[in-house]
Amino acid sequence: MKCLVLLLFFSMAVSGQTKNQDVFAPIPEALRSRLVERLRLLIEYQRDQQWEDQYKMVSLLITQGEDKDHYVKRLEQLYAKGLGDLLLGFAPKSVTYQPGGPSDAVIFGCAKLKKNGTIQELYASVEAYREKEDWYFSPIGVITAVGGKPEPCPYFNSSVKSP
Repeated sequence: MKCLVLLLFFSMAVSGQTKNQDVFAPIPEALRSRLVERLRLLIEYQRDQQWEDQYKMVSLLITQGEDKDHYVKRLEQLYAKGLGDLLLGFAPKSVTYQPGGPSDAVIFGCAKLKKNGTIQELYASVEAYREKEDWYFSPIGVITAVGGKPEPCPYFNSSVKSP
């Protein structure tokens, strides 16, 4: 369901994208610095597997009522089994802003991941939601076509650095 929502949003909201130096330009100036600040924390928490801290930043639309203890335990088990891709970094490259859409913003970029013992740079995104007067997110995830494989990052000079 989450993948379908992301694909639907991606197809509807192309008009709000930018690939300029300030990838966050589509976000209203009054909301922009807080978005960047919280995104940095999300990247840090996901990279360092600080699941309790990450839970505090995840949208209610993503957790769907899952409590913190269950969320943390589920992710710890997933990564202990080697099923989760370890995020090493995420570099935002393009932002789509459409308040009132399935999410308020989608941040596209390049994720550096450790997958199956190798380091890969893949096309990834994170959804951002305005809730309780602040920004909340989905986890950073790799963009994969339905039935396909993860895509390499399509941006030139895509060396992954945090925002």
